[in-house]
Amino acid sequence: MLEIKIKGRTILIPEDDIIYMESQDRKLAVYTKYGSYECYEKISVITTKLDDRFFMVHRSFVINFSYVMSYDRTQIVLAGGTIIPMSKYRYRDFVSAYLKYGSG
Repeated sequence: MLEIKIKGRTILIPEDDIIYMESQDRKLAVYTKYGSYECYEKISVITTKLDDRFFMVHRSFVINFSYVMSYDRTQIVLAGGTIIPMSKYRYRDFVSAYLKYGSG
């Protein structure tokens, strides 16, 4: 479970439900199968709380490998059709981690 705080309330989100996260200015948007949440948290702090099915593909985006439908050097297509930009500096690490995740 990922624990986030929204307006003084603690919300628990099952990691299986998280599709991706996006950093927007000082806010973090967490997109799940059932809706989205916004909180004031740094993406770098949140990623330390997640397991290895999550990967930071860009300085503003973390994706859940479970929802990856396709990818290339510039973008990732997630279930539902959301397109996430791929950092050219993280592509090789992404492929390595994704293949490791798939074989695990």
